[in-house]
This record gives sequence, C-alpha cells and structure tokens, in this order.
Amino acid sequence: RPITDAFSKPVRLDDRTCRVGVSVGIATAASARDTASEMLVKADLALYEAKRRGRGRTVHFTHELMAQTFSQKRLADELQEAVEAGQIEAYFQPIFDVSDMRVVGVEALARWRHPQRGLLEPRSFMEVAEQIGLIQDIDDVVFQKALTMLRRCDAEGLPLPAISVNISAQRLQDPSLVERLGKLDLSRRRIYFELLESIPFDRAEHGLFTTIRAIRALGIGVDLDDFGSGYASLVGLMQIRPDRLKVAGQLVTPIVNSDESQLIIETIARIAQTFGIGGICEG
Repeated sequence: RPITDAFSKPVRLDDRTCRVGVSVGIATAASARDTASEMLVKADLALYEAKRRGRGRTVHFTHELMAQTFSQKRLADELQEAVEAGQIEAYFQPIFDVSDMRVVGVEALARWRHPQRGLLEPRSFMEVAEQIGLIQDIDDVVFQKALTMLRRCDAEGLPLPAISVNISAQRLQDPSLVERLGKLDLSRRRIYFELLESIPFDRAEHGLFTTIRAIRALGIGVDLDDFGSGYASLVGLMQIRPDRLKVAGQLVTPIVNSDESQLIIETIARIAQTFGIGGICEG
C-alpha cells in the first residue's frame, strides 16, 4: 500500500502537474527451492490480476489465483477450437407483440455446444472471447446462422418478419464491416443489429456513429440492447436514435410485485415514444 500511495502523489515536470499510477503483483517464496524465474512468473500473474481488477492496487499471488489463470487459459484454448469446429450455435428467442401476441421477430442468441460441459450460455464464455479477440468471430457465426434461418423460413413459407443479432463494439470498429454487409442481399428491416448498452456511446468516437448510419442505409435496423443496465444516457439515446429500445430484463422482472419498477418501465416507454422509438421488454 505505501508504494501505491507514493506513486499516486502528483509530480511537477516542466511546470506541469503529472499524475501516475502503479499496479503491484507480489509473490512470496514458500521455500528455498523456489527459483527466481518461478517467482517472476507468479508475481506477473498477480500483477495481471491487479490490472484486471481495475489497476492502482496490490495483489498477492495465491495458488487459487494460479488455478484460476490455468482455468481461463484452458477455456480460451477450448473456445478457439469451438469456433473452428463449429460448436457455436444460434438459439432463437421469439419477440411478441403484446397487443395480440403475434410473433413479430426472433432474437438469435449465441450458445456453445461444449463436448464435455454441454450447452453453455454467453455469460460462461463471452468475457474470455472478448479478452482473446474472438468476439467478432462469434458475432459473425451467429449472424450467418440467422441469415440461413431467415432464408429457410422464406423457402418453407413460414412467416418470420425479422431476426435480431448482437453486434459487439469490436465488430463495429471493423473497417471492412459495411463493405461486406453491402455485398449481401438483405431485405430492408428484416435484420436488426443489437448494440450493447455497455458500449459508452456518450464518449464514442465519431467513426462509430458513421458506421451505424451506414448500416442503417443498408436497410439494417438498430436496437439498443439492455437499456437501463449500462452506460447509455438520454444524450447517447439521441445520438444513436435506435429503431427499438430493449429494456433490460432485470428492470422488467420485478414489475409484477413492485409499483416502483412498473413506474420505471412506464417512464422508459414514454421516453421511447417521445423519440419515436419502438420498445421491447425482455423477460
């Protein structure tokens, strides 16, 4: 702690005040048999954990930390193999019009068909996918499966108005995304991209909004997913101007027992109406 406190104090350089921070990983030798290289590896693992927790802190190496690191590494290797082996699947969740209970679309959700652990939901692997740069590949797999489902329904005469798929911030930053989408034969407003509300739109670069406008110009709709659980403010909402607002499930679930929760949902619905935006409630 004294080290992090000392580094946090401002330093004067060329008449300017500079502030720096430090993250510390500490490993303590358990016996004389511990070598210097082993100690450095352990300290480095502790340092990585300190940075993962938000930086500016001290973490001591433990055997639990070692086991967790090995587990994450194994999961990352298995996930890489899963994408290559076709183990990522798309599950389709219906979207209903509450006025008459018609199915007005479906949402394509990523699932991992793990050979030993069975069917895994995104919360089990998406954080690791983001860390190792696989989230774009998973996005694309689910997108392609959604297109296949849409064409299959059309061929069999099944009424499926639209399909929604998640799109990550990393994929939105892909410079070739709009060009590749432009080469696809997409019916207008039958594909919707769901932007996660964890994307900090209020601080987003201008290029992100340019990409979103270009996606819209191709006839792809834009949803703002998990509204009420992330960064998006009314300013961000005005900048994005989504076609639909998806209210986070954790806000919707309590409305059957809480007048306060019901009032929150009603307020969000009025905001959506004010902006001319459709509304979807999860759950």
